[in-house]
Amino acid sequence: PDKAAIRFPPGQRVKKFGKEGTEEYKINLQSYRNWTIQSLVTITKRFIVSLQENLHCFPPSVSWLVRQIFCLLKKSNIIQEKEMFAISTDLVLTHFICPAIVNPEPYGITDAPISYIARFNLIQVAQILQMLAMRRYEGVDAKVEDLYSQFDKNSVASLLDAMLEGNTLSEEPLIAEDVRHQGLARSAALLTKAELHNLVSFLQTVANDQSENSNKTYQKELGGLMSDLPPQAANGHTKTVKRQPSSSKGKRHLC
Repeated sequence: PDKAAIRFPPGQRVKKFGKEGTEEYKINLQSYRNWTIQSLVTITKRFIVSLQENLHCFPPSVSWLVRQIFCLLKKSNIIQEKEMFAISTDLVLTHFICPAIVNPEPYGITDAPISYIARFNLIQVAQILQMLAMRRYEGVDAKVEDLYSQFDKNSVASLLDAMLEGNTLSEEPLIAEDVRHQGLARSAALLTKAELHNLVSFLQTVANDQSENSNKTYQKELGGLMSDLPPQAANGHTKTVKRQPSSSKGKRHLC
């Protein structure tokens, strides 16, 4: 909200707020700031309610992973609860939910064009959600207290509490029977070619591990799953045939 006026070119800024430094400018800018805050509060609350209502759709494997990390950190007793919660917040919001809010097109959330102003607003929403997640442990700058005071301090933190509920280590994530596939919890995944090759290489390393700590049962199961991969994918790269450059001696080339 403090940078609201920067969004306007100098000429339009003067037309909308008046000459900078005057009383008229201060009054108009404050009025616009109040309007911006109310708009951000309304939009962000919609996102929070939507997240609360659809928390059951959050990938159980990711939720399980975050819970395991939190439990391991708690069991180690080397960092405070605030830091453990901050790590969980980064995993869930900073690296999972907020990127989809700011840039929803690659995730198939919307195919409608997003304007510069709409994108700017989405960035603001993502930042507010991250700040609200840590509101239980951290205060906010006095300049934006009028914004964050309109939210429940636990509105976003409660989402993480629901994921971390139980605080117990378990061997594998609980997956509903109606979405369980033989050997896999998902029938499809979105990966780049490089990421896919890295994943296959990693799984091959695990499957071929001959150390004493390796689990032969899991290795056999993993080997069976990977046996269905095509040869080039199983090797972690696509086979290419090297061709010897043909001699140009005695041949004519058209220019």
